[in-house]
Amino acid sequence: MEHSTQNVLRTSPPRPLTDDERRLLDDWVQAAQGFTAFISERRTDEPAIYRRIVISVRATRQHLYLIHAAAEPACLIMLCIATGEYAGRFPTLRAVLDYIEPVALPERRPVPPQLDKHPAVPRPQPVKPARAARRLGIVGWVCALAIMLVVARWLSRGNGIEYDSRNAEAVAEKLVQDRTGDPGGTQFRNVMAYMNGPANERWVCGWFFTKNAAGESSGPKRFVVHVLLADRGSSGDVQGHLLMSETEVPSISYAWENYCR
Repeated sequence: MEHSTQNVLRTSPPRPLTDDERRLLDDWVQAAQGFTAFISERRTDEPAIYRRIVISVRATRQHLYLIHAAAEPACLIMLCIATGEYAGRFPTLRAVLDYIEPVALPERRPVPPQLDKHPAVPRPQPVKPARAARRLGIVGWVCALAIMLVVARWLSRGNGIEYDSRNAEAVAEKLVQDRTGDPGGTQFRNVMAYMNGPANERWVCGWFFTKNAAGESSGPKRFVVHVLLADRGSSGDVQGHLLMSETEVPSISYAWENYCR
């Protein structure tokens, strides 16, 4: 289940919440006693929570859960913010909120749209055969051109395993493990590659945890890796530059703000 959930988080970006879901969340925040919530919609928010629902403890404002509204498949996935672990998958937002804290919510009736009793229907104009043929010809050329562009873009992507963001993420994690000196004790959360610049350039951003000699976990700490993939069909090496502090060029804050989105 955790593997399939990670696939959903990678392949299905969070969809916008509907108006009914937003009203439901507002009602739940007002009625809940122990928790509160907000929707992360600021561009300056961390990529891990952007466009997702954040559940917090009302008394301390400590963030506990992250709710990801997936479009395909249509579901809502809840994650633990502290560990990044999978906490559950739910069919509706109401089911997620009832799982966290069930409350009695006011029943809202949908407002029917105001329709004109006598809408003006334009009278269709007859189309001459020659003009209709020209229109069909233009539509055919446009459809053919669109298909060619889609096929060309698909072919330009190359091998989906050797030349894409997953390869860049593997390179980034290897650099972080080499820097920490403990490959077996380094754990990663919310690692994602972003394409900014040429086709072979990736910016991999994420969080990692390490363990000390006593086995105690330390973190999370964020990192950014600038990865240059090898050209398609070549045997060249993949190059990566790790950023973990403010003294590096560019600083991790600058890279996180400008390339991790």
